[in-house]
Amino acid sequence: MVLELWVDEIPSLEDVNEQSCTDFLDLIRSGSVVICTSADRKLWLDEKYTEWRFLFDSKLSIGKFDMLRPYWQMPLSKERDNNSREASDLLIKSPDNILRLAMHTQEVTSVKNAKQFKDDFSLITANSKTVKIYDRYLLSVQKELMQIDSKNEAGYVSEFNDSNIFIDMIRSVNLIIESLAESVTELEIYSEMLDYRNFKRSIEKWQSESEIDANMNPKDEWKKWVNNSREHLKKLSSFVLGNLSANREILISFKDCSTDSVYTEMEHDRYVRYSQNRVLISSGGFKNVTKDIVGNDLEDIDLRPKTFLIKVLTDDNISMTGSNVRVVGKMKIKS
Repeated sequence: MVLELWVDEIPSLEDVNEQSCTDFLDLIRSGSVVICTSADRKLWLDEKYTEWRFLFDSKLSIGKFDMLRPYWQMPLSKERDNNSREASDLLIKSPDNILRLAMHTQEVTSVKNAKQFKDDFSLITANSKTVKIYDRYLLSVQKELMQIDSKNEAGYVSEFNDSNIFIDMIRSVNLIIESLAESVTELEIYSEMLDYRNFKRSIEKWQSESEIDANMNPKDEWKKWVNNSREHLKKLSSFVLGNLSANREILISFKDCSTDSVYTEMEHDRYVRYSQNRVLISSGGFKNVTKDIVGNDLEDIDLRPKTFLIKVLTDDNISMTGSNVRVVGKMKIKS
């Protein structure tokens, strides 16, 4: 089952989103979207085909549309019903809309427990040497790292001795390691370890309790706090990496994508890059393991939320990390 989109209506050039147009063509090429029309053959070729070609040539430059000319010259001729969707409605919106709709139309099975995840992920990563995971939330440690220092300012926790504080992260990374194909020798995890929203909430709470200066500006303090955090993140990462359980040898890197801006730069969707730079999305993310991997039957470990592992096409020029990437942890885990 694939997503059927009608192309009887042509949106105005000024309204369409350029990235949505690119994704639309990519989804047609991959077979995830089928274009349909209720127009007769002559009307389609004489008018609508020409109008669509002009729109894509104008928005994306000449050539992108022509690569898919056979699809556009002979769209599926089909009568519309009440559930039909017009491509024009999606092309004027952000890329997430058309991508998510295509994803949810695919016949894929939800991954509900750790056993299913391992079975699927080991097949997906077969023949890969390096796997890269981009999950904005997987290594989030804002609340665990922040504290009031001796000067009554925003400071950092300097000692870590209780791995249970990071249990959700540890369980999730352990499952990823457990599920990688035997060929994988390196795992890179990109995540936004620090988060302005939680930082601001902590500052405001401490101000309300008169623990820090009531005139402190969270935005100004945030920039300074993030830029001075690297050594503390390294120490925290070393502690977490040292508490992972693995029955294999693998090199793991933690890469922080936090920015000193109050706005995140990292993609919201959770991606994986594996062999030959192929990409999939984990719709439920990776921080979703409810029990320890060691000592439990994987089939009894639920994933909450459950996830779909779906292969997608992406533009190679799109950055999944944002502009600021810092290596804060690297360790070879041994069985």
